[in-house]
Amino acid sequence: HIYTDLIREKGAQLKGNSVAPDKEVVDLIPGLSKIRLGDLPGGVLFGHLDSPFSTMLHNMGRTLDKATVVLVNSFQGLDIDLTKNLSSKFKSLLNIGPFHLICKEKPSSKFDEFSCSSWLDNQKPRSVAYISFGTIGRLLPERLVALAETLEETRTPFLWSLNKDSMKLLPDGFLERTTANGFGKVVSWAPQVQVLEHIAISVFLTHGGWKSVSESIGAGVPMICRPFFGDQ
Repeated sequence: HIYTDLIREKGAQLKGNSVAPDKEVVDLIPGLSKIRLGDLPGGVLFGHLDSPFSTMLHNMGRTLDKATVVLVNSFQGLDIDLTKNLSSKFKSLLNIGPFHLICKEKPSSKFDEFSCSSWLDNQKPRSVAYISFGTIGRLLPERLVALAETLEETRTPFLWSLNKDSMKLLPDGFLERTTANGFGKVVSWAPQVQVLEHIAISVFLTHGGWKSVSESIGAGVPMICRPFFGDQ
């Protein structure tokens, strides 16, 4: 969002010169040289540009260069070119993360009320797909159903952190069948760091929020990202 004005300027130039501006590649930002304009989060170039959320992020990006210090939950080795680019834009940029590795807590049963760890203990190594789209992101009902049906049809072992309202949209009998067959577990909350570090996890299907991305990188778990908005 620091580059929103630059991206919108390019978008305006392409409108009259490109048949499909959303297919054009972002070549303005380090680390995003292969990303298409249409793949950017909604509210940057396409979508509701004047929504309160989009406006807030845009204004934040515009004012960060006035800060004395910008602290980032990351580490320089993750993207050296991007760190150098951001350092040139701010008075001082400090990478102080990843937080979950610096302030690591010992696993505790009180933080695993749905027994995710004990369920994972009974699964084969690198066999389980962990699914979580964060606390705000919501799949459209038809996409949520399609994901559930695919998991059941392929009998992919999964641990799905899903809010209770969304659970009501799952196919009839899905919870009962997958639980009875032992290859699926749906919970309203999971101790994510503890789950990602478990040997049974093979992949993380995520909304791509930065906290989730950094935790998955820290655990060495590959990701399938389905972003919604904001930092995703």
